[in-house]
Amino acid sequence: MSAFDRKIKKMSREFPVPQQYHQRVDELLESFQEDEKPKSLPVIKYSKKLAGIAVTVCLFFMGYLFFFNPKEVKADFFGKLVQNIIDFFGEDEEVIDEIGIKSDKSSAPAKQDLMIELKEKIVNNQNIYLMIQITAPPEIEFKEEIGFDYFGFCRGSNYNASDLLPGVTDCKLLEVLESRKCVASYVVSISTTEKIKDDEDICVFFKDLMANPYEDNRQMLVEGMWSVPFSASYTVTDEVTAEGTAEMTYIFLDTEAIFQELKLTPLGIDIISDVSKVPYDSLGVSDTDIAVRLQMINGSKKTVTGHDGKEEVIAGSGSQYIFQEGGKTYIEYTQQFDDPLDISQVIGVYIEDCYISLLNKE
Repeated sequence: MSAFDRKIKKMSREFPVPQQYHQRVDELLESFQEDEKPKSLPVIKYSKKLAGIAVTVCLFFMGYLFFFNPKEVKADFFGKLVQNIIDFFGEDEEVIDEIGIKSDKSSAPAKQDLMIELKEKIVNNQNIYLMIQITAPPEIEFKEEIGFDYFGFCRGSNYNASDLLPGVTDCKLLEVLESRKCVASYVVSISTTEKIKDDEDICVFFKDLMANPYEDNRQMLVEGMWSVPFSASYTVTDEVTAEGTAEMTYIFLDTEAIFQELKLTPLGIDIISDVSKVPYDSLGVSDTDIAVRLQMINGSKKTVTGHDGKEEVIAGSGSQYIFQEGGKTYIEYTQQFDDPLDISQVIGVYIEDCYISLLNKE
């Protein structure tokens, strides 16, 4: 007999079986119907022997796990075994302590989660503004530096990485609930060159709430993936369009571009220009930003985008799309306004030094 087997046998002999165990076994056996009892087995006489066999088997199996299995398996098995013994005895831990059995109870922390609700939406065929409310675990206090590691929009009612909407997205903290710092409102938006159909199913998604998500000292707050489906029913349909002529040109990358068409809505502006005179290979590596300004009816100008980084602009996000069609190369600029604009107050648009009048335009 090995030392391990002798140790288990010794433990089984020395394991103290409490009187409560015998009483519990007797009560259970006496509760059986008389016709179900084996007549050849005196129940009370064998109760102690049954207890000894049960304890010996339990100890041998427990010893096997302790000897051969990892610490995590041992701890889990021992905890469950002790709890089963406690439940069977129907006793509290004070009685169990008398026979030398210890149980370290611990509960695994629940996984943190977020609740994200859609409150408002503003949509046209190229822009989406959503106001969402986020409820985080109580220990999180929303601040400017808290945001998502990844977010965006896709077609369909569920997140689908293969059907993402291209364009520039933004997610800004709007306000924090004064009475509950773990509740905040965000504005998430997209300005896309793809057309959004009226009443199309769209999904906005978010991944991992973090502190300083774009810094080196980023910190995970709540890990997970959340999506909010909604219908992209148009809430803004007003728009003004204009078409260009061959004479409507502006300086672009040391040559010239020809303005083709423009669409202005309360949510943003979309401009397409012919840039065929620029070598196609240089378009992807050059600074192709342009200055766009709106001429207001009161004589003032509002800058959509500019070359001076210190200049105040009304478009916080935008995108560029280069494409070829009919042997020509075009570039499409889509800019999204930070706040909806009253386009009835706009009488013209400057693209660099080229002016496009919007009077009497539809």
